[in-house]
Amino acid sequence: MKKIKLLFILALVGMLLIGCKGKAERVQEQLDLGSKYMAELDYESAIVALNKAIKMDPKNVGAYKMLAEVYEKSGRLDDARATLEKILDLEDLPSNNREEINDRIKNLDFLVAISKLPGEYDEPTALELRNIGSYDIYYSIDTKDSRLVATD
Repeated sequence: MKKIKLLFILALVGMLLIGCKGKAERVQEQLDLGSKYMAELDYESAIVALNKAIKMDPKNVGAYKMLAEVYEKSGRLDDARATLEKILDLEDLPSNNREEINDRIKNLDFLVAISKLPGEYDEPTALELRNIGSYDIYYSIDTKDSRLVATD
């Protein structure tokens, strides 16, 4: 009878251990979900998944970087900056990561969102590009036809 109880307990513990995923595996699942949602341009779902990954592993630099990228692509530049700054607050951050993050923060100053809604527009739209430091401005325009007209 004792052997049966012991076998039952061991089997139960074994099933629990098999059923429980490790922390690293759960974090990776959330990172994969975030990446999938980002590829599908479902930024809100990506943000939720990446925040879950960060909650599970608050020192995961990759999760913060990906979250900052999602914020950047969705036009939430202040959130992207705050996320990158959180990385700088992490202890034991390698110096090459620190330099990369500082560069990404600096580059956020030069991003401009002209339009958040792609599509066709019936009314003419004028864009004026200026900056405080009188730096050169380089831009590209994607168009499917030649209806776009540039003027001085």
